Amino acid sequence: GVWGEREGAARHGRFLVDESRVRAAQQAMRQQVLQDIAYSMVTAPTEDGEIKTAFTAPEARQRLSMIEGEGYTVRQTPPAYFFQESERLEEQARSDLEEFRLSTRLLKVPGQKKRVRCALVLLRHGQSSFNHDKIFTGWADPDLTNRGREEARLAGKMLKVAGVERIAMVHTSLLKRAIKTAWLALDEMDLQWTPVQNTWRLNERNYGELQGRVKADCVKAHGLKQVQRWRRGFSDRPPPWSDATLVETIDRRYDLYRGGDFPPRSESLEDCQQRLRPFLYGELGESMRAAVDAALADAEAGGGEYEVPTVLVVASENVLRGLVMEIEGMTQEQIPLVDVPYAVPLVYQLDSALTPVATPWAEPPLRAGWYLGDPTKVRAVQAEIQADLAVEDADDEEEACLVESFDDERGESVREWRCS
Repeated sequence: GVWGEREGAARHGRFLVDESRVRAAQQAMRQQVLQDIAYSMVTAPTEDGEIKTAFTAPEARQRLSMIEGEGYTVRQTPPAYFFQESERLEEQARSDLEEFRLSTRLLKVPGQKKRVRCALVLLRHGQSSFNHDKIFTGWADPDLTNRGREEARLAGKMLKVAGVERIAMVHTSLLKRAIKTAWLALDEMDLQWTPVQNTWRLNERNYGELQGRVKADCVKAHGLKQVQRWRRGFSDRPPPWSDATLVETIDRRYDLYRGGDFPPRSESLEDCQQRLRPFLYGELGESMRAAVDAALADAEAGGGEYEVPTVLVVASENVLRGLVMEIEGMTQEQIPLVDVPYAVPLVYQLDSALTPVATPWAEPPLRAGWYLGDPTKVRAVQAEIQADLAVEDADDEEEACLVESFDDERGESVREWRCS
């Protein structure tokens, strides 16, 4: 083929569509040059010499315009839906950030800012279709719901309005709900160029044969107490994958990892935490140290203040619970009480030794990590997650591991883990 109408402009590559469609697309591109532009074409100078400015049409339409005797079809388009939504999310992010700041305004620690050398942000993916349908997900690969996409975008806006201007590195899994959450968050931050590293070690905990099953059905089959031990306990491992589930789940994305003990057919949180350690003390630690070194070099070269670098990890809930347990040094009795909400940044400030700095902003059982968001909204999503396997009948409390009771001293309801 040729480029345009010029026979001498040979095109050596071939488009994978019919040539007539290529010509039509090229013609449309020429017409689109005039999109959203108001123009003035005159044969003689005007009295005021005015040149009209660019504009955006209030609604989609097109019209035929004559320019120097030639007819042009000019498309006029309204503001894009994406940009309108982005503006709405920014307003929401600013409102949520203000609520966060109001809730923490009296919790300042003198000198804490000077200790911080790196920020680690843990971000759970947005709601997936399996989350919506209350299905055990594991290594299954469902997509984000529309709600999940908006949650991911809002997370990016929250980080942006909070002042995060650059992400040194993003680490995420091989599952698209986490990958897309990372993409959408980076897009809202206008940081699409940020390097992203994928690893199977950030895949969700393997739920074995619970994968793909409705949680309520599992409760009926195995009892609430056992399902809660599988879901929130530390050492209980669900029944393993069958050969059929393994074949259905392990596709070509895992070709580099096959062999040895890979893939796990079922995991407890303890198993999940163990397979995370090489990532935490290897890839993640290296990323944070490199980010700190680069920030120090920039500060020395420019003679300015040290700018705290940020590293982002986007993964699934139980993987993040495993990381939180390791980072915070939690006990087996504390970790069942950690519920990670969809796509709310969990922020850790680290010192020069990459040790988390304790903060009064953290809510127990957390000591150093805090959620960047409207506290009321964060608790509402956590309550929604907790309700997945809540006790429906008070008489069933003896058969449950997670039990809610009222603390007279604190004047509020508290949850307890009653399974060893």
